[in-house]
Amino acid sequence: MIGTVVGGTVLAGVLLLRAGVPAGSAAQPLVVEYEDLPVDHQRGTIDYPQGPPVGGPHNATWLTCGVYDAPVPNELMVHSLEHGTLWLTYRPGLSQAQIDTLADLAGPAGVVSPYPGQDGDVVATVWGRQLHVSHADHPALTDFVARYGDGHTAPEPWANCFGGVSPAEGWLLVGRASA
Repeated sequence: MIGTVVGGTVLAGVLLLRAGVPAGSAAQPLVVEYEDLPVDHQRGTIDYPQGPPVGGPHNATWLTCGVYDAPVPNELMVHSLEHGTLWLTYRPGLSQAQIDTLADLAGPAGVVSPYPGQDGDVVATVWGRQLHVSHADHPALTDFVARYGDGHTAPEPWANCFGGVSPAEGWLLVGRASA
């Protein structure tokens, strides 16, 4: 019974967000939580149940921090999430001003990248937590970054994404030439 109520609450929040409930209304977007995500290393392409993924099996190499103008390999980004990295993704076509806002929110130890086909114009992801919002200036996004951006939900918090590989190297590691 409790699982049904909680699941219904999360589903209701996602449906309200998709319906375009305005920012500042009583029905704010909800942070969706995912528990018991596996942390094993796998080679090759991995299918994730969410897009962008929130955790789970991943490549043994992680993606380096940065702001990218092309999609990044999920398998490497999930390893960066395991290290406590904040990932801010956007639907392609978002204005440069909005992308700049995301870059400021992510800071030097975060990742910003486009994610074709995602629900919501902007998605904030840390290990096991995700928020979909309609724009980079949404107050719920700022709250998410303040609450989760320090990496504390990750299995290896504060390891960060510095020293990882570039997306180009990453696509070769997972067996694809490019996005």
